[in-house]
Amino acid sequence: MVCLVALVPGCAQARRAVTGDSSVSIDGIVVLVSTVDIPTGALLDPLIAQGKFQVIMVPTSAVVPGAVENIEQLLGMCADSRIYQNEQIPLARLSDACPERE
Repeated sequence: MVCLVALVPGCAQARRAVTGDSSVSIDGIVVLVSTVDIPTGALLDPLIAQGKFQVIMVPTSAVVPGAVENIEQLLGMCADSRIYQNEQIPLARLSDACPERE
């Protein structure tokens, strides 16, 4: 598990989010970020298969509206605009009408 120090107050909180360990308190929201830059129009399924997304926890006040919270939300989608490495991914920037599939 990777803990992003600037975004995760403690690895224990990330462990709680991923494993469901109720003995650890949570101070934020779990979201997905990409580990690579994703160009506009890119299909996300191949990136999912390559493990290019990771779960992080961000403070509630820093969560982007509509941020992707689980990998299932990315299935069958493509990027409507560029997604930068380590950026929260708003659902509004994704589409199921992918040019590469049409």
